[in-house]
Amino acid sequence: MRFFTPVQLAVAVVLAILAIIPSVMILRRLGYSGWWAILAAISPINIIGLWILAFLKWPVEKTHPTAAR
Repeated sequence: MRFFTPVQLAVAVVLAILAIIPSVMILRRLGYSGWWAILAAISPINIIGLWILAFLKWPVEKTHPTAAR
């Protein structure tokens, strides 16, 4: 059984952080909590999260009806 080296773990953490930061910023602009961005790091769940975001009415649309298409 092979384990990851410290360098590989460090690279994985950096890449995860680089993926989560823009997700938090986008979610906050949409009116959702930034904590949803943690789902971006979990592979099968992130696809489900994207589908949920795509089809739910966004909080921004509720406060600004002109933002809806």
